[in-house]
Amino acid sequence: MKNFIRCDDQGREVVPGDDYCIVYDPATNLEWLADLLPESHNFQSAGHAAASLDLAGGSWRLPTYHEALSIVDVTRSTPARDPAFRATINTSKSINERRSTNEVIWTSTSDASSPMDDAWAVFFQFGHLGVYLKSMEWWVRPCRMRGAAS
Repeated sequence: MKNFIRCDDQGREVVPGDDYCIVYDPATNLEWLADLLPESHNFQSAGHAAASLDLAGGSWRLPTYHEALSIVDVTRSTPARDPAFRATINTSKSINERRSTNEVIWTSTSDASSPMDDAWAVFFQFGHLGVYLKSMEWWVRPCRMRGAAS
């Protein structure tokens, strides 16, 4: 089991019960946004939304296929991720707009067989990985390498 560290907006570890906005994974040296971005995005706008995040110095991006899989916890389900990662999904949208309550996040990895149309995403209800049309709207959980803040 991984040891994720909950951190404040300066990357400092917080004590249990304190508010946090970043989750640090020492095994990969990645920092993750603790929450999903508040709106769903298609593939193109997902990358822009991640890069536009200016929290804690910026340098946020979409995770790669392998990075997104690194936070899947197959010992859990619904969702298959550590509870340090939160998923507050905007329920004010219609069911089609928010894709029910499914926590599916885009990766930056296009599908090799159809790179113009499809990309990989992780479905956290059960920890599945799948290829989806880039026009679909899924969630964004930005990440960055620790120390990458500008």
